[in-house]
Amino acid sequence: MNAAATGLPPREQRRATLWALGFAFAVYLASWLVLRQPPQWLSTAGGVPQWPIAFDLLLTVPAVYWWLHRRDRRRAWVGALALAGTGVWVASQLLPDTSDPVWSVLRLLRNLGLGLVVLLEVGIILSMLRLVLRLAQDRNPDYALRDGVQQRLGTSLAARVMAFDLRMWLHVFARNRRQWDYVGDAHFSYHRKDGNASNQQAFLFLLAIDLPVAHFVVTLLASATVAWIITLLTLLSLALMFAHYRATLRCPISLTRETLYLRYGLAVAETAIPLDLIACAEACKDEPRRSAPTVLRLNEAGEPNVRISLLQPVVIAGWFGIERQVDKLCLGLDQPREFLAELNARLAMREPAACLPVHRAAFDTEQ
Repeated sequence: MNAAATGLPPREQRRATLWALGFAFAVYLASWLVLRQPPQWLSTAGGVPQWPIAFDLLLTVPAVYWWLHRRDRRRAWVGALALAGTGVWVASQLLPDTSDPVWSVLRLLRNLGLGLVVLLEVGIILSMLRLVLRLAQDRNPDYALRDGVQQRLGTSLAARVMAFDLRMWLHVFARNRRQWDYVGDAHFSYHRKDGNASNQQAFLFLLAIDLPVAHFVVTLLASATVAWIITLLTLLSLALMFAHYRATLRCPISLTRETLYLRYGLAVAETAIPLDLIACAEACKDEPRRSAPTVLRLNEAGEPNVRISLLQPVVIAGWFGIERQVDKLCLGLDQPREFLAELNARLAMREPAACLPVHRAAFDTEQ
């Protein structure tokens, strides 16, 4: 299989994108500086000519992006066209005269391109939601959403961010008594640990009570526009916290004979960790260093009570779909002794399971 078909490895892809965006920013900045304070020799020659700047903005920057991503043709063309459209907007802001018919046509093409992209994205989202609704009739809606996003959008960062956003609204609007089936034959909760879910509930209540008061105060001190912007952002934060609260009650950490299924509200997407990758599991007796980059701390109240060390790092998608490599897990569970006993017993067995029973997790408001 050739490189154009397989695309760039993730690390090379990030490096190429950073180089391309850095070059674009340098060109934009240099163009702004030259137009704002032109060199003396250009001033005496009649001013800065527009065509070299327009050439760089519309062709050089997109061409560099395309060349850096040439092994992934789809990404190369999409990114190059996006930068060309950005170049039209930057040129219209920088250059003193962009009123001729050529620039009018370029601006029209840019607007048509943006409209087409928006229509395509809306179509993708609607088709994905239809797939989710169809699959969710007899399956866990969480799994249906994950499979729908992967089938329609793949596993890129944009797809993971969209999956996180859709999962948030799924937990906000899903029915309270809907049963959710999660893979595993032993399941462990974390919402009662040091009043985890109760604390979330209280914070949500206080934030909701404070919302109209804050809106009124900001309106008096600033303006109605600022107040509505802050209120909208607060409402989105409330939706995120409410979804995390409900996912905390619904999504257990589960075990099979060969796999640990890591879940923790919205803080992580479900991650299957083979038991063969676990070096040891023990009671967590000291607070992990929060700044340690390879330590994942999943605990919201009190101190973690379970530590799991891995033989090699695993990639886990956290908040907003952002991935990180982790080689140690620090968990706060309701039943740490039972979890450690079950996990260590399965680590000693290491036998493959014939089938994977599921856990029927109904929405339970008992704290």
